[in-house]
Amino acid sequence: MVCASSYAAVQKHSLDQRVKKAVAERRQVHERKQGKKCLPTHAECQAAVEQILQRHRVTGLVQVTLHGERTERQGRASGVRTHLLKSPLI
Repeated sequence: MVCASSYAAVQKHSLDQRVKKAVAERRQVHERKQGKKCLPTHAECQAAVEQILQRHRVTGLVQVTLHGERTERQGRASGVRTHLLKSPLI
């Protein structure tokens, strides 16, 4: 298949923009803000990231690995509460 170099340059720029937008949106998945849904489980976080990659059409181009961290803290007279923090990293 023969393409014009200008067409190839436009396609490359478009792909770069889609990848940048997908990565930026993926980084916002685990941010904690008021009114934003928290994704406590590994499966929910993975599903959210996969949905972002599919929406931007970069599923095979961006690789995402989830790393989990468990923290415990003393609650108010109710004992120890365990929280799972999932942060997807590329």
